[in-house]
Amino acid sequence: MVIVAGHVVVDPRQRESYLAECVSVVDQARRAPGCLDFAISADLVDVGRILSFERGEPQACTH
Repeated sequence: MVIVAGHVVVDPRQRESYLAECVSVVDQARRAPGCLDFAISADLVDVGRILSFERGEPQACTH
């Protein structure tokens, strides 16, 4: 299992529109083969910080 966590910083005035634009990204990622979970959410303390979390199966090595 592979877990990737991170964040991006956005203008706090753009937070809600940024998150709204991410809905299709989250939906598409969750339907991808090997994806076990994918989430993008607003930080509850820092209004300019957007958190991302992905959990998935490791890709098979092809070489």
